[in-house]
Amino acid sequence: MRAVPSVEMVGHEAVGTVAVEVAENGEVWRPETKAWEKMNPDEFKEWRGFRGSQSYRHKATATLVKSLDPQTKRPVVVRREAVGDGSPNPTTGYNESEVGINITLEWEGDKLRIKWSSSGVDRQTEEVAIPFDPHYLD
Repeated sequence: MRAVPSVEMVGHEAVGTVAVEVAENGEVWRPETKAWEKMNPDEFKEWRGFRGSQSYRHKATATLVKSLDPQTKRPVVVRREAVGDGSPNPTTGYNESEVGINITLEWEGDKLRIKWSSSGVDRQTEEVAIPFDPHYLD
């Protein structure tokens, strides 16, 4: 799973975007290196059988928009939304499965909680902090 935050701040508005990508891959124990390593395409093709060597991916994007209130000069959340290839319609959160990979995106303040799972993999949870400039923080 990879989640990369980026922030754009212009004037009184800040937009934080987190791109989330979960890919299905396989690992194999290599006795010669005594480590788990990513399967090469031929190993993955043999392991996946009917799917072949294609490594499936599921992507989602979460966006948090903040603005400085002109009266109080305090940050105000204008919008929290998420979209993905499992459901392209923007909603506050995201909980969709695509090609056997589930991604759930939940907002908690300026943090994005990402839960994901795939067949045969225990559900994993990560949190991503969006690095807003201090004057956009509560």
